[in-house]
Order: sequence, then C-alpha cells, then structure tokens
Amino acid sequence: MRPFRNDRLELGINSEIARGYTGQTTETMAPNWTLGQIPYCASGSGPSGQPTDFDCGTNEQAVGIRMVSWVGASISWRFGIRK
Repeated sequence: MRPFRNDRLELGINSEIARGYTGQTTETMAPNWTLGQIPYCASGSGPSGQPTDFDCGTNEQAVGIRMVSWVGASISWRFGIRK
C-alpha cells in the first residue's frame, strides 16, 4: 500500500508467482478397481518384500490443489476531513 494526496488515497498491488501444487500427495489406484470392490494385495508383494509392502500393480499419480500466479490491485479513498 502506498498513500497519496495527504493520506486520502491509497494504492496497492499484490502478486504471487507460483507453480506446482499445494497439499501435494500421491494417489494410488488399482488398474482394475471398480466402485464397491476393495482390491486385495498380498502381504509382501511389493518391491522390498517386507510384510508391510503391498503392490497391486497400481497406478500412482500426484494430486493436490493447483497453484496459479496472480496479480491484484486495490484503491482506497477516504472521504471527509482527516483529524
């Protein structure tokens, strides 16, 4: 914000240069998944072979809220006599 005309007029500019996603995480879905079914993956079927590693031949993709660049401006005028 920048004041002009004896603090009666204020002009402001805000902006953000952004790229990517916020709250980004990954989502995995089994290729043959259908609504109402729970896919089954054998324990230890993943690449590491650990009991907690599962691999259903899933498709993994990044998901999140897309961030965009923006610019905004504001103008404020104060009426009356300043005290």
